Amino acid sequence: MIWYKHLYVGDLVKGRKDRIIERIESDRTQTGQYLITISENPAEMLDIFSTVFLTEKRKERLPMVVGLAGTRDEAIFLVRKMTEDCLRATGDVDLRTYFQEEEKRLP
Repeated sequence: MIWYKHLYVGDLVKGRKDRIIERIESDRTQTGQYLITISENPAEMLDIFSTVFLTEKRKERLPMVVGLAGTRDEAIFLVRKMTEDCLRATGDVDLRTYFQEEEKRLP
């Protein structure tokens, strides 16, 4: 899995971020968190899904994880923040391009 260098992290999981990522990476069942990813479908920008539905096959297909949240509502809040940041930085809301360009630019 590719994790965005400046991952958006919700307040509900902020203190457990590294532990959650480690568990996801090592294929240990992780419940109660949501991932925000660049969409697998080129016609869409982002996907939100529960880590309960994260399979090895799905992990291989994910373009990039850009956010981690404790609840679906928190994930939606993070998408709103991402959209606002993208709009402020580029004048557009093309999140897919924004994250790909930011990933190249950021150390």
